[in-house]
Amino acid sequence: MVDMKVTAKKSINFYMNSAKAFFTGVVDTEGKKREPVCVLNISGLGDAINVAAQAAGAVVKEGLATIQKIETSYPAPSPAHAGKRFRLLKKFLVQART
Repeated sequence: MVDMKVTAKKSINFYMNSAKAFFTGVVDTEGKKREPVCVLNISGLGDAINVAAQAAGAVVKEGLATIQKIETSYPAPSPAHAGKRFRLLKKFLVQART
């Protein structure tokens, strides 16, 4: 299983293409072929939840994978963040089609 943590700083297309590449396999910068993954865990925090959902949806739309599980939670705060507003965390467990 590979974890892909998305942010709102990069474009949705970047993460959609990255998710597709995980399931199709790619050639890395050294010219070596990277094998496709079977399970990809995509997670987004706060504003990045939409980005995570779009990336998961892109691989489903392409027929590369299916969404097996969606989790929603609030990350545990550290003492330094006491009294601050917490953001929602959403995870998508995406499994390759066989």
